[in-house]
Amino acid sequence: MVKNRVRLQRVLKTRKAVLRKEQAMAYARALVAGFEMDYIDDLISFADAFGASRLREACINFIELCKKKNDDGLWMDEVVAMQAYSY
Repeated sequence: MVKNRVRLQRVLKTRKAVLRKEQAMAYARALVAGFEMDYIDDLISFADAFGASRLREACINFIELCKKKNDDGLWMDEVVAMQAYSY
């Protein structure tokens, strides 16, 4: 019973680390694609004007991700690495 609990905790910890890296990569890819907070309102206006619902949704998701990023600096190393790699 204890071994199963320890194994489960290890699996969950590993999964959490993988999800953090994926989130950091998604953020970095969005930055490379031109999603920056300075321009996000313009992108949303463009999406609204041309009925680009997927772009609008992506912008909203990016805003939420930025808010999480500011609250949780644990994956900033991955973001810096991705940005350095993209240049």
